[in-house]
Amino acid sequence: MIAAGLIGFVVWRLAQSIGNADNHNHDAKGTAIRISLLGSALAYIGLTYYAIDRVAGLGGESDGGGEKGLAEWIMSQPAGQWLASAIGIGFIIGGIVTIAKGVLRVYEKYLSPKARDSKPIMFACVYGLAARGVLFVIVGGFFCYAAFMVSPEQAGSLADALNSLHGLPFGGVLYTTVAIGLASFGAYNLIQARYRIVREPSVTREINNAAKI
Repeated sequence: MIAAGLIGFVVWRLAQSIGNADNHNHDAKGTAIRISLLGSALAYIGLTYYAIDRVAGLGGESDGGGEKGLAEWIMSQPAGQWLASAIGIGFIIGGIVTIAKGVLRVYEKYLSPKARDSKPIMFACVYGLAARGVLFVIVGGFFCYAAFMVSPEQAGSLADALNSLHGLPFGGVLYTTVAIGLASFGAYNLIQARYRIVREPSVTREINNAAKI
């Protein structure tokens, strides 16, 4: 089921990047955003392959799970240490961008006017994106540390990220705050599914527009 969901997300990222479903301008900024979305599609293709590989049992059994198992699989590939470092940096950058997306309310330009005027929707989106971004930064740090130590066991999962927060002063409060934030991020995704403005993706149209430029 997770693999099927990842395939769906890959298709959505391809629609955003190649088909320009978000209607980005054909300038440097719009092109950069679409390239990053294409990079996200490629990353999720890797995660999809990993999920299918786990189901089929082609990669053998692993004591690790989640991000730990993924790190072990990555490091077994050619240039695996560099791949793990790149993924860690990607997590960190993605986390920072996600936090900024929530705090600056960038997400609003993709929502229908009805959703933009709702205070509960605004709270769920801002809080949810910020919480997810914080956890991504922590997981990215774990991945980079694992690559530096050349040890898949050092890679942390989202559960490890939550546990690291729980171990800090006032950890219980932080843990609860982030947990509510993750629930808010779940609400954010449901809001996106219901109220997001999606332009019909068209590869042909984008090729013609690129030819005009």
